[in-house]
Amino acid sequence: MTLCMIGNSHLAAPKLAWEAFAQETGAAEPDFYGSARDTMLATTVENGRLVALSDTVARNFMASAGRDSIALEEYEGFIVISSTLGLRSLVAILHQHARSGEARETRFVASDAAISAAFDDMVFQSAGGHVARLLRRATDKPVWLVDRPQPGVGILTAKTAMADAFATLNTSESRSALDGLLQRQRDKVEAEGIATLRQPADTLQDGWLTLERFSQDARKLHGAAAYDAEDHFHMNATYGAALLRAIWPTVTGAQVAVATAS
Repeated sequence: MTLCMIGNSHLAAPKLAWEAFAQETGAAEPDFYGSARDTMLATTVENGRLVALSDTVARNFMASAGRDSIALEEYEGFIVISSTLGLRSLVAILHQHARSGEARETRFVASDAAISAAFDDMVFQSAGGHVARLLRRATDKPVWLVDRPQPGVGILTAKTAMADAFATLNTSESRSALDGLLQRQRDKVEAEGIATLRQPADTLQDGWLTLERFSQDARKLHGAAAYDAEDHFHMNATYGAALLRAIWPTVTGAQVAVATAS
């Protein structure tokens, strides 16, 4: 079974974990097409191929997969790993904007309708949502959209604006609201015929943030450089292996023998 994995910087974790995972399982290697941040918004489908609309994406695809476009007929399924489904954007909106009647000094006031529209819009205006939708409309092969990993627990003690946002919203009430919003986004994706794959539960602490050992020494997309210690948002090859173990039976339609995560 030939699979295609497409993603932004979050593709690095499973890509760097692949060799060890393949040795454990004998799984057939997918092709990995990566382009960082939201650059893949500059893609479209033409003549049965996902093609780049910018030199940046073309170069990044060539660097990661050896080809600058993706021939859809060559694959039996597509796994999109990006920033679409995750807490970071939801937290940013809730931290910066209050609904009418609950305003606080440092927050902007917005209507429920405006906040709801923002949550809905960001799904397919993100690179991952954009690519998944293009694929879904162009092929009858399965398309999966994988959760963005939740930040590492170290973010709660970091000294950044996003760290403040996560710390402020680290209450049972806020976490329940965020879980509901994330599920709403998954429902929106699945309504278009795109399946969603969640972050492995055993990589989370208390179901909320990612255990620190999965975010330490995370590497950038082509593996050469590490993120700095204050990143907290990107995961390492240990996380990539855990993700592959969790999703592989679903995306291949068969169980594979995998070693227990250490």
